Amino acid sequence: MSHRRLFHSLYVHVPFCREKCAYCGFYSFPAGNAEQYQTEKLYLERLGEEFSARQQDHAPLRSVYIGGGTPTALSPESMHKLLSLVFDYFHVSSSAEITVESNPESLSTEKIAILSTHHVNRLSIGIQSFHGSLRHAMGRRGHLDGLEEKLLQCREKGLDILNFDLIYGIPGQSIRQWQEDLQKALSYPVSHVSCYALTLEENIALTNQEPVLPSEEDELAMWDKADAVLGESGFRRYEISNFAYPGRECRHNLDVWHGGTYLGCGPAACSFDGTTRFCNAADFQSWLNRTPPVVDEVDPPTRAAEILAFGLRTAEGWCRPDFYKLTGYDFWSHFQDKLAHLQAMGLVEAQGDHLFPTEKGFRFADTLARELL
Repeated sequence: MSHRRLFHSLYVHVPFCREKCAYCGFYSFPAGNAEQYQTEKLYLERLGEEFSARQQDHAPLRSVYIGGGTPTALSPESMHKLLSLVFDYFHVSSSAEITVESNPESLSTEKIAILSTHHVNRLSIGIQSFHGSLRHAMGRRGHLDGLEEKLLQCREKGLDILNFDLIYGIPGQSIRQWQEDLQKALSYPVSHVSCYALTLEENIALTNQEPVLPSEEDELAMWDKADAVLGESGFRRYEISNFAYPGRECRHNLDVWHGGTYLGCGPAACSFDGTTRFCNAADFQSWLNRTPPVVDEVDPPTRAAEILAFGLRTAEGWCRPDFYKLTGYDFWSHFQDKLAHLQAMGLVEAQGDHLFPTEKGFRFADTLARELL
């Protein structure tokens, strides 16, 4: 693979949330009110150290993505400090996409003003479902009270790129309820919608409850319903789980899917320098104690196959010269047998120098990736 490159994107992991939802597999934990101030203080001090150690390794940042956990679960003072640290240590391009993840109940007027002051221009809001019964079935905490007013404030403050996260395949969910969630989302000024199939991972509360999920047939119908409902309103599925108006695709994620470099800071955050992936300890105390990252260093052909598979998660897929420039491999010659097999399976399609997934390839993305890797 090509030589190591400077980082063009920054991801910051905020591990705090108000309560741990039953379906959540991301590293996060609820910080009790009594200890929140001290815990956030320790987090920000360590984050500043991490920023300082890596600030020379980046080009002007094209994107900053602050995820979690729930970043807006931070106190206003801590949120202001975190965003200040980003701009203190890194050169953020004036045209950068700056995303912060949020839940409706933790998004206040004061926090919206802080986000605006620090040039945040994209907000990703965890709705999951507008149906209270389905939120309860997932162990989803919080409420949606005042959402319309909060979004109006966001637009007034310049946070005009809005994403809603929605989940389908929830225990007890009907196709009609999923359609209603999609239509309800479109009643708000969103330009991006993420539609995730509920995934039961090990060691999460919902898995231990052994829930009864919708059938595979119903889940596929929900996939189709997302295309139909969102497509009628001008949204395009540009990645397996993501829809956007043209020009409103998430820049940070597109860069990651197409082999871009990114620096990850905070517990459980990962970095990629073009050759090697590094993952911070997924434990708050271990991260505070400066436990070294876990290094995922593989041989160049394996990394090239991984990058190829990631790019084929997107409707854009890969352009042959771009892939060669990035990895040093021509995917037609190096992966000839595997790609021929994928074409025979109807999972990928080629047009000239472009390779991209078919509709079937989108639906069976895990199979596509396994064949390459």
